[in-house]
Amino acid sequence: MARPEPTHRVGQPVRVLVNARNRTPHLGSIREVIWHHKDARYTYYIEEEGRRVPKRYFTEDLEAVAP
Repeated sequence: MARPEPTHRVGQPVRVLVNARNRTPHLGSIREVIWHHKDARYTYYIEEEGRRVPKRYFTEDLEAVAP
């Protein structure tokens, strides 16, 4: 089965959308994109001001922002 293209790319600036799953706002860039085999979707890791944010995010948790 072919994987779809990821919505976000490494280095792309993003904002974490605050909702029931995400309570801490973050503004940073994508540092890693990983295909999650069990869920059959991408997970994203971000960095903010040079520091890694340890939480993983899904496409619906992130919003692209202008650089």
